[in-house]
Amino acid sequence: MGKPAPAPEPPAHAARPLLAECAECGRPGPADALPDGLCRPCRGTVQAGAGAVDAPAAGLPGGRDVKALVGSMRTLMRAP
Repeated sequence: MGKPAPAPEPPAHAARPLLAECAECGRPGPADALPDGLCRPCRGTVQAGAGAVDAPAAGLPGGRDVKALVGSMRTLMRAP
């Protein structure tokens, strides 16, 4: 039989691991270590604050004046 095929050579430059940043504090780290985009310390503070009674409701959609928002959108659509 013939010669066995030579083993593939490794690439000339090794691939660098994918790095990501924490969405809260910007700390760099491997993408696997940042589930939901948060590092461990930030994940702990977000989870601790999730059960807080005094959480602001301003970010919730129900806190907006929807009729005023729709009215301003209609006015903008009518403008030339």
